Amino acid sequence: MMTKERLAQLRYLRAEIKHLELSLDAAEAELGGLLAWIEDIEDSHVRQIFRLRYMCGLRWYQIATRIGGNTPDAVRMAHERYLQRTRAGAEGPTGARTGRGTAAAKPSAPGATGTPGEPGANAVVNQMPQRV
Repeated sequence: MMTKERLAQLRYLRAEIKHLELSLDAAEAELGGLLAWIEDIEDSHVRQIFRLRYMCGLRWYQIATRIGGNTPDAVRMAHERYLQRTRAGAEGPTGARTGRGTAAAKPSAPGATGTPGEPGANAVVNQMPQRV
């Protein structure tokens, strides 16, 4: 038998299901964007690192073992170098990549000036670049 409380609960559950469906749609769209971003990485070694890290959820030592010939720190640093190069290229005046090691340090923290030696000038942010 349906009671007033049970009907109220069903209404609440329907609203919750709708909210979760919308959240799932947004998560699937974000995942699709992430997968496309990873597939656009030209360097196959770096692309494999990103796949194993973000698609398979492996830790650095597991990625190093699977790839072979790398230490966990070497794998992590390849990942970080790629993110730094990507951010440096996106922050340049024309948006073009400037090549390895030639880009000036970019501020990455609020209030950072980007001058070498200042706090926050060379901080690394662990997040994927934002899609435009």
